[in-house]
Amino acid sequence: MPIAPYILPKGTSIVSLANHYGGALDGHEPEFLRGGYILVKFEIYTIKNGDANTRILGYKAPIANMWAIEGQMAGDTDEMGQMFSFSSGDIIMFESDYSVRNDYQGQSK
Repeated sequence: MPIAPYILPKGTSIVSLANHYGGALDGHEPEFLRGGYILVKFEIYTIKNGDANTRILGYKAPIANMWAIEGQMAGDTDEMGQMFSFSSGDIIMFESDYSVRNDYQGQSK
């Protein structure tokens, strides 16, 4: 998991962007997206004979959706009252403006 997510619009060339800013980025450039979330979705399935087009068993199957059976949340509300809806396989949500450093602090002697 990233300590602090740096989010760019899909299709952005990070090499071109870095070249534009003299070869280095610090995450404060205006092209980086803020004030939103990244939702990570997993698809779990088996394939036959190494062919990715032959998905024969999946975690979300017509007869038994294991995401639902195992209790995946269908939605939630954040501390600001914004509601989120989740679909099968949505498992991790990163907030663009925060880092795990905001949650955990190490201590030393």
